[in-house]
Amino acid sequence: MIKHTNEYAETIRLAVMNLEKEGLETGEVLIDSIGWLYEKYLVSGDKRYVRQSLAHMQVYLEQGNDYEDNRRLFDRVINALDMKKEDLLIRLYDDCPVIKANKSQVRSMIGRWNPHIHSMSIHEVIDDIIEKVNNGKDGMYYYYSGKMLDSNKNVVPKDKYRLTIRDGRSQFWDMRRNRYFTIKR
Repeated sequence: MIKHTNEYAETIRLAVMNLEKEGLETGEVLIDSIGWLYEKYLVSGDKRYVRQSLAHMQVYLEQGNDYEDNRRLFDRVINALDMKKEDLLIRLYDDCPVIKANKSQVRSMIGRWNPHIHSMSIHEVIDDIIEKVNNGKDGMYYYYSGKMLDSNKNVVPKDKYRLTIRDGRSQFWDMRRNRYFTIKR
């Protein structure tokens, strides 16, 4: 079940990248989608809707969002699939590389850094990530490097990264390359 869902999740990850480029809040859109798919399942009884809900949940959680924020909805989806929360969470982080919060490993997550156009220098970014992870500073933090033109010819960051820290868990998302990492202290 989860392996099949991973294939769906990959497609959703690509769509989520486009949402971010348009400035839409991905977590909000994913929750709305999960709710809509679950409602369709309730009306039709078709398990394909609830399997899609699970794939959306996977992407939502990979981004560092918290299961507990939407526990009622998520528990319903999991129960409809005769799963346990633990099965989802264990599988969720199996494929996600684990990085230690040190300079060389944090640097390895980040692509080529433009020396002139950025939110911070690469050294400041690395130090900021390590400091936030080691001190458990809950929140969502963004880092930018380079510039490019979007489909509307607007100048946007070429590389965008998001660090999410919540309840001692740190997730790093390379939004352009669509790669996820777990960072350990």
